Amino acid sequence: MTNPADSSNERAPNSVPAPVEWFYALAGQHAGPVSQAELENLIPGGAITRETLVWIAEMPDWKPAANASLYPQNLLKCFT
Repeated sequence: MTNPADSSNERAPNSVPAPVEWFYALAGQHAGPVSQAELENLIPGGAITRETLVWIAEMPDWKPAANASLYPQNLLKCFT
């Protein structure tokens, strides 16, 4: 799966960091961007599972939600 963002999204010095934008795989296509809160809200209904591929700009590749190295711990707790 290709990364939906390109490499031209560098921040200007002293700028406020943008909120993290999550992308996720849905039926073989990428969906998003969504905020972390929106992503968390997709878990109880089963739209996001432990196996769903997710990506944020800081990640080199898409990863299963449960294995994404930068995936926030509080979000992982939503799967239990």
